Amino acid sequence: MGNFAIDIGEFVAKTQKRADQLVQKLAIDSYEKVRLKTPVDTGQLRASWTVSVNHLPSSFNGSNSQTSSAKFGDTIYIATDKVYAPMLEYGLYPQPGTAKTVNGYSVQAPQGMVRITAQEVASWLKQNAGRFS
Repeated sequence: MGNFAIDIGEFVAKTQKRADQLVQKLAIDSYEKVRLKTPVDTGQLRASWTVSVNHLPSSFNGSNSQTSSAKFGDTIYIATDKVYAPMLEYGLYPQPGTAKTVNGYSVQAPQGMVRITAQEVASWLKQNAGRFS
């Protein structure tokens, strides 16, 4: 019975480690996708996206270093403090029709950055769910 308990314990530890690695991979991939989808004018928004684990970031310096401490079950935040981010995400430009917008939406990111990334990650998980069972 002793070897069986050890085998189960090793299996649980290995499974937990793989789950944590998957969370870390998804966090870093999501962060990179959001950043790359972010339109650039001055670059401030792209540079401000910051990752934190289990709490909102306290500073927005573009760091993703907390992804390495993420564990399965944690809440991952990818956030910015730029007040104009919702305009880019949801097409809320007050003066639509400039060279950078069409009907209030950014020409560079007409469908946002965060929502598209969330859809891509959800789709990837759905397509690859069998690989992790």
